[in-house]
Amino acid sequence: MAKDDIAWSDEEMHGSTKQERSAERMAPLFEHYVSLIGGGEDERTNLADMLADWMHWAKENEVDFDAALSSAQMHYEHEHDDPDDELADLNDDENDEG
Repeated sequence: MAKDDIAWSDEEMHGSTKQERSAERMAPLFEHYVSLIGGGEDERTNLADMLADWMHWAKENEVDFDAALSSAQMHYEHEHDDPDDELADLNDDENDEG
C-alpha cells in the first residue's frame, strides 16, 4: 500500500464530521494490516491483534504505549465533545507535561 493510496487530508475525505473523516482515513490502513496478517476473524479480533502489535512495536522502540493510549483516549473524548475544535490547545498541554 502506497502513501498515495490513502486520503490523508480532510479535503480528500468524504465524511461530514471529523470523526467520520478519521474513521475513513483509518479504513485502508486497517484493511491493509488485516491482509498482512491474513486476518479472517471479526473486526474486533483484528483490531485487538493490531493493538497488540502496536504494543510490541512500542516496547521495541521504547515508546510508552500506555501514555500514548491515554493521550489517544483524551483526543477521542475531546473530538466527541467538540467535533469542530482542532486539538491545538490539547496538544500544547500534553507537550508541556512531557
